[in-house]
Amino acid sequence: WHQWKERQAQAVMNLLLRLQKHSDVNSVNTVKYSHLERFLTARAHEVQNNTLNKNIQWIKRFFGYCDDREWLVKDPSRRIKKVKATTPFRYHFKKDEIKMILDNAGAYKNFFVIAMATGLRACDMWELTTSDFEVIEDAMYLKIWEKKTGQFLYIPIAKEARMIIED
Repeated sequence: WHQWKERQAQAVMNLLLRLQKHSDVNSVNTVKYSHLERFLTARAHEVQNNTLNKNIQWIKRFFGYCDDREWLVKDPSRRIKKVKATTPFRYHFKKDEIKMILDNAGAYKNFFVIAMATGLRACDMWELTTSDFEVIEDAMYLKIWEKKTGQFLYIPIAKEARMIIED
């Protein structure tokens, strides 16, 4: 039972509780497609499309599970379709923004230098160890599995970040 799986289970439970509160339903067999449609329309105003698609996936799995156990006469989620996913705008800091971040970083300055040098998310940064880095032909590389995407990253490390890592 990994921590990220527990957080996901909590997120699914919170989503179902939001659905219950929004639609004022007390039992899975009283949920109708119209409840889900109104809930997801309201949810679309709160989250990005990628998050909404994840919510739709969770709802469909939950009601599919309930349907498999014959707790429902008819699965209300079967008509729900995912929305068009959006690609977030990639942003890079300008020099004055980097200076402002580092000037205000205090004890976390090294953390921010490495984060900006690698582009890693904070959740991936917190668990870095020296074994995540390797030196090949005088160049340092970071090799890790990203928590959010599950992708393997192999990133060359800049000189300033390398000095911090080797200290």
